[in-house]
Amino acid sequence: MIPLSSLLSFLNFDKSIVEKLVTFLVLLISALSIFPDSKRLHDRSINGLYAIIPYIVAIPLQFHFVPDFLLQAYIICTWGIKAYIFVNTGILKGDEGANKYGELDNFKS
Repeated sequence: MIPLSSLLSFLNFDKSIVEKLVTFLVLLISALSIFPDSKRLHDRSINGLYAIIPYIVAIPLQFHFVPDFLLQAYIICTWGIKAYIFVNTGILKGDEGANKYGELDNFKS
């Protein structure tokens, strides 16, 4: 992203446009983690669509659409949602056996 932002700055693009474009691309690339997060949530018998919520709530924050009087509460709620997804996808063990989403995948190295 640094070379892209440097190139756009060199081509005399407005700094705010460069910032929004780079932010959008970072969100787009990081959204690829929705797929493994969704799979892990399924392993815990949780609907995988919950994996998309942190990215949806991050969009208004990243593009400065949240009013100033709501900003602090919005950030706390966003971090709470991210923590919930992180704990369920990265820390807690998946359910044993089959669940409503199928068999638990056991990857062995």
